[in-house]
Amino acid sequence: MISSSYKSLILMLAVGAITNVANAMPTEDLPEFSLEKLVVSATKVPTTMFNANANVNVVGRQEIENKHFNNIGEAIRNLPGVNVQNMGGSGEAYADNTLYINGSKNIVVLIDGVRINFNGGDAEKFSSADFIDMNLVERIEVLKGSASTLYGSDAQGGVINIVTRKQSGNGYGKLHTDYGSFKTSHVGLSAGGTEKGLNWYIAAQNKKSGSFKDGQGRRVPETVDAKTFNVKLGKTFDEKNDLSLMYTQYKSDYSRIKPKKGQVYEKATPIYGTKDNNNFVMSYNHKFSESSNNILSFSRNSKDINDNYTARKPVQYVQTNISINDQLTNKIGEHHTLVGGFEYTKDSIDRASQTIKNKDFHNTALYIQDIWDFSKQYNLTYGLRYDNHSKYGNHTSGSATIGFTPDDKTNFYASYKQYFIAPTVNQLYSSGSGNPDLKYETGYTYELGVKHYFDKNTTIDLNAYRRKSSDAIGLVKKNDGSDDSIYTNYDIEKNKRF
Repeated sequence: MISSSYKSLILMLAVGAITNVANAMPTEDLPEFSLEKLVVSATKVPTTMFNANANVNVVGRQEIENKHFNNIGEAIRNLPGVNVQNMGGSGEAYADNTLYINGSKNIVVLIDGVRINFNGGDAEKFSSADFIDMNLVERIEVLKGSASTLYGSDAQGGVINIVTRKQSGNGYGKLHTDYGSFKTSHVGLSAGGTEKGLNWYIAAQNKKSGSFKDGQGRRVPETVDAKTFNVKLGKTFDEKNDLSLMYTQYKSDYSRIKPKKGQVYEKATPIYGTKDNNNFVMSYNHKFSESSNNILSFSRNSKDINDNYTARKPVQYVQTNISINDQLTNKIGEHHTLVGGFEYTKDSIDRASQTIKNKDFHNTALYIQDIWDFSKQYNLTYGLRYDNHSKYGNHTSGSATIGFTPDDKTNFYASYKQYFIAPTVNQLYSSGSGNPDLKYETGYTYELGVKHYFDKNTTIDLNAYRRKSSDAIGLVKKNDGSDDSIYTNYDIEKNKRF
C-alpha cells in the first residue's frame, strides 16, 4: 500500500516562522530570515520573498557557515514541508537521499536556474548527499508547491534551486581539514579569484567515514571514501553579455550492509560498491536592454553506480540527463513582465538492475508567463505550458496566482496550478514491478498563503494547499500470493494532512 505521504489530496497548514526570541538567545544565533531576500525560483524573475506570492524558504550563505552544513541534504532537511530520507548513515552508500517536498518526490532540482534532474529512475532526482562542496553555494531556494508552467509538470511538489557563489576580489587559496568520530575526516583544497572580467573557482576534496552506531547502539559497518572535484568559470564580456560554466564530479568507494532476516548487523557480510557522478552546467546571458534579456542554458548529468560488484550479478545504474533551455524575459511598460521559453530534456538509462537497457524518453516544451501588476496592491501571474513527450504525446498545463498587498508588511496570495507526470523508465520496464501499460498522472494544486512582517525578528508565514491527482502512480502488491509489488494507476488519490 502507498503511505499517506505519497497520496495526492493534501491539506496542510504550516506556521512558518513566528519568532520573537531576541531575549532567549544572542542576536547572532537567530535564524537567518528576511522578507527582503531576492529569490528567482518562484517566477524566474528576481523578486523579494515578500512579493514572491509563493511558499519559499531560503538557506543563505550566513546560515551555511554558522551551522557547518556538510551537504545540500543537511542544509534543507529541517525546512518545513521538506523530507530528506537517508539511506544509511550518510546517504552516500548505494542509494542517495530521497527528497520529498509537500509529500511528493516529483520535484525539479536546479543549479543556477539550470535543470539537473534525473527522471529515468524511480528514486532520487538529485544526489543531495553527494553535493558536499558547500563553499560553492551562495544560497538554496526551496519553492514548495506545483510550478508546472515554468519548470515542467515534474515539479508537482516543488523546486530546489542551488545558487552558486560568484567570486570577487583578488586570488586566494584555502586548505581546510576536519576530523570527527567514527573515523570521519574531510580534507579540502580550494582557490578562486577574478581578473579582467574572468572569475574562477576550483576545489578538490576527500571525505572518509567509517562504521557508526545507530540509535539503538548497534555498530553499523558502513564506510565511504569519496572524492570531489569542482570547477566554476565565469566571464563578463561587457555590460550585456556574460557566460558561466561549471563542472562537478563525485567519485566514491563504499561499503554497506543488508542483513538477512533475523541477522544482527555485526554478522552481516559487507556489500561493496562505487559511484561516479558528473554534472556540467552552462549558462549564457545576453541583455538586449534594461527591460529585456535572454538566457540560454545547457546541462549534462551522468550517474554510474556499480553496487555489489563482487557478486555474480552486480547491480549497475547508468543514467544520463541532457537539458537545453532558452528563456526570454521582457518587461512591457509599467505593468507587464513576460517570461517565455523553449525547453528540451532527454533522460536515458543505459542499464538498470540488469533488467533495463538502452531506454530513453525526451520531452520538448514551450512556456509563457505574464506577471501583471494591474494596481499598486494587486497583481496576477498566469501562464501556460505545452509539452510534447516522446511516449505520452501532447499536454498543456495552466497556472494562475493572484497576490494582494494591502500594506508594506502584509501579503496574501492564492494560486491554482495544473500538472501532468509521465511514468519513469523504471516504473514502466523494471523486472517484476514494471508496468508498460501505465498512464500518465494528471492533477492540480490549490494554494493559499499570507505573510506578515512585524519586525526583523518576528514574522508569520502561513500556507495551506490542496492537491488532487488522477491516475496517480504507486506500488501495490500483486494478486498472485507473493510479496511482490507492481506499479499501478489509481483513478483518484486523496488524503488530508494538517
